[in-house]
Amino acid sequence: MGKEFIKEIKLKKLFIVFILMSIIAFSQVKSDIVKMKNIAESKSFFDLGIQHIASMSVDSLGNLFIIDGMKRKILKFDTKLKYISSFGKQGQGPGEFNRAYTISIDKKNNLYIMDNMNKIITYSNSGKLINEKRFSGGTSSSSGFVLNYPVFISRKYKNMQPQIVLINLEKGEVVKEFEVLVSANYSLKMPNGMRMAPTIEYVGGHSFIDTFNDHCVIAEGEKINVRLIDSSGKVLVIKKDKIEKSELSSKEIDYLKDKIFLYFGGKFSKTSLVKLLSNYKYKNFIYNVKIADNRVYVFTVASDISVRNKYPVEIYDFKGKLIKKSYFPFVPKKIYGNYVYKIETIEEDDEEIQKIVKYRF
Repeated sequence: MGKEFIKEIKLKKLFIVFILMSIIAFSQVKSDIVKMKNIAESKSFFDLGIQHIASMSVDSLGNLFIIDGMKRKILKFDTKLKYISSFGKQGQGPGEFNRAYTISIDKKNNLYIMDNMNKIITYSNSGKLINEKRFSGGTSSSSGFVLNYPVFISRKYKNMQPQIVLINLEKGEVVKEFEVLVSANYSLKMPNGMRMAPTIEYVGGHSFIDTFNDHCVIAEGEKINVRLIDSSGKVLVIKKDKIEKSELSSKEIDYLKDKIFLYFGGKFSKTSLVKLLSNYKYKNFIYNVKIADNRVYVFTVASDISVRNKYPVEIYDFKGKLIKKSYFPFVPKKIYGNYVYKIETIEEDDEEIQKIVKYRF
């Protein structure tokens, strides 16, 4: 009787230990998702007259600047996302741009706008035109950011091939070039012959670029290659992995099928989309990359892309050391200090309302 009692006590202890370990494990998994606190929201895009945000940047005072790519103007917001002013317009004259792709800010809080006509326009923080520079070395520029003035880094296309280039603004010329691998090998071939990333989570054939002070981070989804570049052109490889081939689960195929079907307005049948997705085997691409406060945030595709609000992120320091692996509830448009900015779509009165939301983490 005594032995059975002792055995029962041991079993109860084991059960209690198991429960405690499960609770701890669950709390650890839960804590891996970075908590975000909503601290500010802008007015709706409709109220602000915004059609499309092409780029955004934050100055040292916490003011937010965005480019409306459709209306060709720059909007300024304060730390609480209250609208302050707007400036810039479409045209070929001084301070005017054809299509502004990116906005960046230097240590003096001056603004640099990259135009697709090989022109970089500099404004003061209040929107006063300072100067503009033209440069050669390619056929078209799609994005660019100031590093350590007069050094500017840009993504350009030359003979239909993408390049990352360092530009000297004072001389107006390209001083260094970096190759970027982009092809259609990992994209999805649609029934009409066109190729596309089946969803934004799949970034094969895409590259990402972000800057912080005099450093820039470049990520190539196709090569799983992340490089940190300083204003002198020195390169540090942060992450480099091999592409893995793995089939999509039936749950993922069903999710992507519906998403693509809606995106194309029912142009392709769901049966044909299921067939295409069943033959698609690439999964471990880089989703996006951000840089802030001497940290590089590498967002990767989740193991199950049909799961929302849980995006894997690897955080590295500027020496290439992995600091932490975690999850974000979303991939931010911009990270600055302990703040992240997101474009949110909210349903109000059966209408979709877009606004900028600022979080602290």
